[in-house]
Amino acid sequence: MTKLLVFLIYSLVFVLASPLYLVVYILVFLIDGSPVIFKQERVGINQTRFYLYKFRSMRINSHIIKDGLAVSENDNRLTKLGSFLRKSSLDEIPQIINLIKFDINLVGPRAMLPEQLPYLSQIQKNRFLVRPGLVGYATIKGRASIPWSKRIHYDLLYVQKKNFLLDIYILFKSIPLVLSGSNVYYDHKKNGPAFDLTSPDNLPQAKSSEIN
Repeated sequence: MTKLLVFLIYSLVFVLASPLYLVVYILVFLIDGSPVIFKQERVGINQTRFYLYKFRSMRINSHIIKDGLAVSENDNRLTKLGSFLRKSSLDEIPQIINLIKFDINLVGPRAMLPEQLPYLSQIQKNRFLVRPGLVGYATIKGRASIPWSKRIHYDLLYVQKKNFLLDIYILFKSIPLVLSGSNVYYDHKKNGPAFDLTSPDNLPQAKSSEIN
């Protein structure tokens, strides 16, 4: 499939999704205020940097609270609407823009934060040999409910086995997970820090910026 064709398909998806985008945008603005869009630097293919877009689901400056990189159910950083947005995955609608820009693919390892890079081994950095995705192999193996060491394990398996049929399999397996809102939170009280590649006292912290 040529790059132009993929661009046209993603652009069509953006047009079709624009009514829902507009509805969610207005709801976030009316209920949680401005800014509506959350913008955060992520690491893409070959460790290039790009900005990932989402509807804001957390309070402004919540990234400075030292809770690591996991979001738990009933997290006090979530906005009034944020819990619903995350559970329904509606917060990720703006990532259609990232698809159009070829920052991400439909399928691939979820994009990591630059702050996580120093904790990865050279082998683990092989996850950056492919473009990040909206959903990945780790999505269907536990999504956000599993620690990062397991997510990266599944990312590396995906890189090794990557092919068209595997992408289709992951897409179809992801649909019921997304629709049911399964495994969107991590239970750090039960399982310890989600980012388990370092000590609990040395957790990487996200940096973020918000835009209107």
